[in-house]
Amino acid sequence: MTRALGVGVVIADTALRHSVVDCLNHLRVRIAFAISPASGDVSTAEYSNPDVLVLDFGHRSAFEIMETIKSLGTPPPVIAAHVSADPDLILAAVRAGAREFLYPPIGVETLTTALDKIADELLMKAPPHRTGKAIGFLSADGGSGATTVACHVAAELSRITSAGTLAADFDLLGGMVGFWLKANGAYSLLDIIRNLGRMDLSLWKGMVQSVQPHLDAIGAPAEIPVGELPPAANFATVLRYACANYGWVVADLGQGLSPLAMALIPELDTLYLVTTPEVAPLYQARRIVNKVLSQQCTRELPRVVVNRVRREYAQESKAIEKLLAVPIEAYLPEDYHELVEAHAGGRLVASRSDLGGRLAQLTARISGQRPVERREPRFSFLRQFRARAAAQ
Repeated sequence: MTRALGVGVVIADTALRHSVVDCLNHLRVRIAFAISPASGDVSTAEYSNPDVLVLDFGHRSAFEIMETIKSLGTPPPVIAAHVSADPDLILAAVRAGAREFLYPPIGVETLTTALDKIADELLMKAPPHRTGKAIGFLSADGGSGATTVACHVAAELSRITSAGTLAADFDLLGGMVGFWLKANGAYSLLDIIRNLGRMDLSLWKGMVQSVQPHLDAIGAPAEIPVGELPPAANFATVLRYACANYGWVVADLGQGLSPLAMALIPELDTLYLVTTPEVAPLYQARRIVNKVLSQQCTRELPRVVVNRVRREYAQESKAIEKLLAVPIEAYLPEDYHELVEAHAGGRLVASRSDLGGRLAQLTARISGQRPVERREPRFSFLRQFRARAAAQ
């Protein structure tokens, strides 16, 4: 077998289930679970995510399970099984989407042939080896500014590195990446997930939005379908696929350690926690840092970005570092007027502003490069006067 597979077995008949398991034990596979659909253990199988499912179509729940599988972003191939070669059941299983049909006597060679075909197909569909880096920005508290920082870092990374960069909005409740980057396309992360089973680079490029040279963006959905939100693991699959096709992936993780954020953090190269220097956000930041460290779900220590720092907090940097016990990557100044002008003008903050300059420095440290000066046009009083006169 060209690839070691994880195989799940859901078979009601005890003898048939044991026969399949015995054959699988002779192959280079991992048995994720082997249960009866009537048992109470079905719920434990939801988190096993097998590569292949062997499903008993003689049980009444088989077709309901098939419908559930089809709704997944990356549905596993299904091999049907039954205690006899019932022609009507074989036809029904194939129509439902089963790849093969097994019935006694089941031998190792039969299973090997079926699994080899699936393994080869999965190998061809697998995304290329991860080549890019993924960084995520997480707000410690509401309004800490993680989205603002993430969007500016993504734009600056694409500019100074000239590497393909993706800004991905995993903040399903906030969803402001599209606002900052003017990326209000027709597709969202949910559309990407719905099409994961047939995803290729051509389809991907048709769904993300190019917002500037070397920078693509994909936004959060405008509204969340009640009861239809895909599993968090599917969002992690999107992140992995992006890392195979971009030099940099910048993820906005929203606020706090949601189940979605916890599923994405292990996929990141670096997690940046954005907080403000007030007491409540710092308290939340410390709780998040402790939780992340206790779960050991990051590749390196999380780093902290302290945002909206006013002059009166300038002397508190050492106290903040001691409180959080992780590196402080950057202190970003409060620049209310520049943010207001950027919002009103539908643009990113000016690179010549204090805040813009600090964001450029942060991005340079992330990329390992020196900041590249951006020359912006200067408008003298005379040029402004002429422009107004021409407009009248």
